[in-house]
Amino acid sequence: MARTTATEVKQIITTTLTDDQIDIWIDVANRVVTAHVTCGLSDATLEEIERQLTAHLLALLPGSGSGAMPIKSEKLGDAGVTYADVFSGEKMQSTIYGQAAMMLDTCGGLGKAGKKAIRITAITSFE
Repeated sequence: MARTTATEVKQIITTTLTDDQIDIWIDVANRVVTAHVTCGLSDATLEEIERQLTAHLLALLPGSGSGAMPIKSEKLGDAGVTYADVFSGEKMQSTIYGQAAMMLDTCGGLGKAGKKAIRITAITSFE
């Protein structure tokens, strides 16, 4: 069950999406938080992580009207817009909302999500 609502998400990000469309992304964020933030954080903290993660997903969604990428330059003749790459990081680091979610996740689960574990075996002898 989702911890946040579309109304709460719209308090931190502007979007042209309907509440029903935002609810789809809240469900995605809820699944991610439930699966990866597992160290026993308070309900209030989990709710805020979910809200920030939903805003992060909306900011990355083309056509969401979130305006997450500020305009760096505009042109009038033959129209044109260049967006500033404010956050050059990847994945969760690419928006302020993703960064906030990771900061709140003191378990580190969001930072590890999608990464593969590695195993190193030492060879003690070639005989």
